[in-house]
Amino acid sequence: MKDKVMDALQRFSKAMFIPVLILPIAGILIAVGNLFTNVRLQAVLPFLNNPVTIGFGTLLSGSLNAILGNLGVIFCVGLSVGLANKKKSEAGFISLLAFLVFLNAMNKFMNMRGMLVEGSLSGTGQAMVLGVQVLDMGVFIGLLLGIVVAYVHNRFCETEFNNAFQIYGGTRFVFIVLIPVMVVMAVLFTFVWPYAQAGINALGGFIRSAGNFGLFIYGTLERLLIPTGLHHLVYTPFLYTSLGGTATVGGQVLEMMVTPGVTRISTGVSLETIFPSSAAMMVATSAPTGPPSSLPAMPTVAAEKRTSVGAFKA
Repeated sequence: MKDKVMDALQRFSKAMFIPVLILPIAGILIAVGNLFTNVRLQAVLPFLNNPVTIGFGTLLSGSLNAILGNLGVIFCVGLSVGLANKKKSEAGFISLLAFLVFLNAMNKFMNMRGMLVEGSLSGTGQAMVLGVQVLDMGVFIGLLLGIVVAYVHNRFCETEFNNAFQIYGGTRFVFIVLIPVMVVMAVLFTFVWPYAQAGINALGGFIRSAGNFGLFIYGTLERLLIPTGLHHLVYTPFLYTSLGGTATVGGQVLEMMVTPGVTRISTGVSLETIFPSSAAMMVATSAPTGPPSSLPAMPTVAAEKRTSVGAFKA
């Protein structure tokens, strides 16, 4: 039983690499774009204050901000592809369809119950996701739907029918099964998520208010799980969801640590001012024994063991 649980968690951790490793690329390019529009940098380097460089920076950062603004669907598709045993490309396509069904089912149900907020959604617990107003579940809904889609896909992707129903076999049947599942989940989470969100906020608040002790808990868990490859389970919610905290900058509510970090570059405002706990948490997620430190040791290790040593160090 223990081995099965560990295998499942390790598979999940490996699947997380698909969406997670894309985000640093987007973040770096957004930061580069923001540098070209940074007022303080333009004061130091006046040649940057021209329509060409400002326009380039605006286009670069603006086009990639959509990635950080739609992490739910990115994690949903990435996880389903990573967890699928077969027909991975079709699993990704089905996960996108399932995500859309979930969003619209939740929106329609909330509208039926008069739960949709009119006007500004800031601080209401609701958000626009792919143009649909739903409860603001952030990355968590992407993680959950990705797992559900992958499970259903692995279970039914090879189901075949005879005669006239033959065209509804395979991945088409997976989508047929997922439709009622998504609708039921949308209705269920309409009632459950507000309580879950309150618990998440309380946990994040405890870790931040606990000072060094909270940082110790966070850092210890993250360090202990590195050898198993499961450390993503600890830092991902803090980096990409409201569990990492929220801050209001320029009238805009920012969630997660990554967004305030990018905002610091574009506004020139101190990271500690935007989000005091993010700086400490970022330090905790930076492995002092990361990949660079393992390079000098690699030549001294037997060839057949170099991969395992490098993996442990990372």
